[in-house]
Amino acid sequence: AISLLEQAHQELDDFTSATGTAKTSAIAAEAHALHARTLLYRGQPAEGIRHVQAALRLLPADAVDLRCHYEIDLARLEALLHQYPGALKTLARVEHEKQAQHLPRVRIRLHLYRGQIRAMIGDDESSQDLRTCDAMAEKLSLPIYGCRANVLLGERAFFQKRDDEARTAFRRAREIASDVDHLGGALASIWQYRLGDAPLHNLPDTIEGLGLPELSTALLLSRCQRARTEGDEAAAEQFAMQALSIVQVAVLPLPQ
Repeated sequence: AISLLEQAHQELDDFTSATGTAKTSAIAAEAHALHARTLLYRGQPAEGIRHVQAALRLLPADAVDLRCHYEIDLARLEALLHQYPGALKTLARVEHEKQAQHLPRVRIRLHLYRGQIRAMIGDDESSQDLRTCDAMAEKLSLPIYGCRANVLLGERAFFQKRDDEARTAFRRAREIASDVDHLGGALASIWQYRLGDAPLHNLPDTIEGLGLPELSTALLLSRCQRARTEGDEAAAEQFAMQALSIVQVAVLPLPQ
């Protein structure tokens, strides 16, 4: 997929240079934005930033909706590099964009990812952002965002040792996910397994099929914790080392 995107960039950039039309610029921008998001999920934020910045440069000035979405993706990549002040500043630009007030998907993504970034730095305002996202998702029938918001609320509760609240959030995330959000549903299932609320079953196969380092690492850490709880230190060590091998080559949004 990455090699195909690289080839597409070259062809689109050459075509854009030759024609100079707004339409071709927008298509080239979308290709760079897609590449950036792929790199984000693969844990390669530095390269992802290069592509999302290229997308922003190519985007026609009147494409406010897409510009806001690309800025949000830029903030997510900045946060992966621990550039939290810069990421929040990027999101502030989106929030202050007048037209963004009338773009529901922009607003819901703003609350979701600002909530995630605020949670990373221990800002209590994160919970309000995530609850707002959940409420908007339900109102607008956009379950993916509701699922992701509840996963993040559950993670925050878990790390603050509020396990009952975490269980409620993860259970709601799973219910919302159904068949529409495989990533969010899988992450909620991993947390439920870690908390002892769900069996392992075919979860490893599901995670392997999704091929995302964030999910693979989360599952390995959960299996490490469960093994340690059950007194199997050898298995716990094995899972921990496997997780370490992933985070050595991928930058992941793990709790700070």
